[in-house]
Amino acid sequence: ATCLYTEPNDQTLFKQQMEHVLLTGKTVTYEIESEVDQRVIWYLNRLGAIQQAGRIEALILIATDITEQKQTEAAMHRMQKMESLGVLAGGVAHDFNNLLAAMTGQQSLALLKLPEDDPRRRYLLQTMKAIERATELTRQMLNYAGRGKSEQKLIQLNDLVTDNIHLFSASIPKNIRLATV
Repeated sequence: ATCLYTEPNDQTLFKQQMEHVLLTGKTVTYEIESEVDQRVIWYLNRLGAIQQAGRIEALILIATDITEQKQTEAAMHRMQKMESLGVLAGGVAHDFNNLLAAMTGQQSLALLKLPEDDPRRRYLLQTMKAIERATELTRQMLNYAGRGKSEQKLIQLNDLVTDNIHLFSASIPKNIRLATV
C-alpha cells in the first residue's frame, strides 16, 4: 500500500498504517513532504516490531531521503517540456516561413507592376520590410528549435533601432518618452 500525505502530524493515518503492517506483514510506503520542501519516503515493515508481553511496544522505521530523486524527476519534466516547446516552435516557424515566402512573392510581383514614381510603392516597400523582420524572427525560432542554420553577421545597431522604433514605442509606458538622435 502507498500513502502520500503532507501533514507529518497525521497520527491517526500513521497508526492505521502501522497496524496494517503488523497484521499483514506487508510494507507500507509513505511519502511525506516536510515544511522545508524536503521529501522523505518511509518504509514500514514488520521486521521492526518490538513486542513485550504480547503487546506491540515499538516499530523500527527505515527512512530513505528521496529529495534528490524528486528534484531530478522535476528537472527531467521541465527538460521534456522545453523540448516539446522547441518542436512546436519549429513546426510553427516552418509553416509561418512558408506563408512569408508567399507574401514576399506577391509583394515583389506588385512592385514590378507599379511604375517607379507610383506613391503606392512606398506602402509596398514598408510591407516588404515588415516581412523581412518576420522572416528574421522565424529564422530565430528555427534556430531555437534546432532546425535552422546559425549565421553570424555584422549589423548596424542604429539601423536596427531606427527600423524597430515603433515596436519599442508601443511597448513602453505612456509616461516615458523615447527619443532617437
